[in-house]
Amino acid sequence: MRSGKSAENIRPRVRNRSHYFRQLWADVHSLYEIAIGRPRSYRPSVLPNPIFYKQAFSFLKEGILLLLMRRKRTTLLRYKPTYNEDGLFTNHNCDFIDDPLFKEAYELGFATGSAKGWHARWRVYTACWLADRATRMDGDFVECGTNKGLTARAIAHYTNFGSLNKKFYLVDTFSGLVPEYESKSERQRENPTLIYEECFEEVKQTFSEFNNVVICRGSIPDILSSIPVANICFLHIDLNNALPEMAAGNHFWERVVPHGAILLDDYAYPGYDEQKVAWDHFAEDKGLQILSLPTGQGLILKPS
Repeated sequence: MRSGKSAENIRPRVRNRSHYFRQLWADVHSLYEIAIGRPRSYRPSVLPNPIFYKQAFSFLKEGILLLLMRRKRTTLLRYKPTYNEDGLFTNHNCDFIDDPLFKEAYELGFATGSAKGWHARWRVYTACWLADRATRMDGDFVECGTNKGLTARAIAHYTNFGSLNKKFYLVDTFSGLVPEYESKSERQRENPTLIYEECFEEVKQTFSEFNNVVICRGSIPDILSSIPVANICFLHIDLNNALPEMAAGNHFWERVVPHGAILLDDYAYPGYDEQKVAWDHFAEDKGLQILSLPTGQGLILKPS
């Protein structure tokens, strides 16, 4: 402190040490709240000198940020996010969220209850974008792992699928995962979104307005040979288990048209490592690389 007057202002309060330290703690706590970004008005009790306050605030703020980063091994981002859902936090432009067509499509998909209240707009938008791209290609749509229809219903609206000369095959048990197709580690996952209920009748009602949506009930791989699709321009795989996903990938690969898209919902998502490893081997055998997306998805574009 450069001013003796400032020291005199503080010195009388030090005589009652317990009172002084209570007030000092209140000052430090207020500075901490401000430093971590919480809105708070600050009226100093024992740090009245403006220069001292400014120096103390700057020092404390940097110290707190450094301490938090070291303890939590994280980086504190000093900006307001434009998107913070589904494990994706960013300040990048995401104005697609406000696009009227996408908003309608997403709301229809979310209303199915498939996501159990968990929002994943960027993930669904990625699927919608690829599906729209596929409308200008030869072939049909296939989704392996529909549950109640979040993504499929959004796609159907976004692409105006009822007007297309295509089929959309929705393949699922519509009652949850099949235990015999789960590995030991997959069965041990604790994820509330992996708790399913019987929904076949709900799904039929959800897609009742679409004459070209074909609902195929059965487990994969058992049902694959009965799905009458010759060419596929968009394949969405979201089965949560490696064995049925690889069965679907191997079965449908030759039917995917050149430049057709295979969207893997769980590829880079935490807790689904077995699927990622299996798909990486699949891609390596084909001489391809899977594009890992920040949404947790993976993308394969079939070469010509």
